[in-house]
Amino acid sequence: MARTKRKVNHLLPVTDVEAPKQRVYRTGGYVRLSVEDSGRHGADTIDMQRELILGYIAGQPDMELVDLYCDNGRTGTNFERPAFERLMEDVRTGKIDCIVVKDGCVNIELNSESPQKCGFCDVSSVF
Repeated sequence: MARTKRKVNHLLPVTDVEAPKQRVYRTGGYVRLSVEDSGRHGADTIDMQRELILGYIAGQPDMELVDLYCDNGRTGTNFERPAFERLMEDVRTGKIDCIVVKDGCVNIELNSESPQKCGFCDVSSVF
């Protein structure tokens, strides 16, 4: 059997292996309140939604806020909302790759395959 070289070069410094960098998601927050809910006692407010979303993003080391999209007084029964349309355009162009919303039913949609099937975008949830 052939002999192998087992010498270590003590003149060369041993470098530590760097840990892989954690991915940082370019995040957009989305808030919406329909006309029917505005001002009702006990209803969400835009300010409360904004505070919750900004606080959540600030507490996530893997999220960086790019923009906050706000459709105040817009119905959720269709997608014809200026801020929502801008949000989807920013996803398509790669400006953001993560969306944070307060509404639980939207979270369910992001966690399913429905955005891809509907043709909105290729965003997947990080929750």
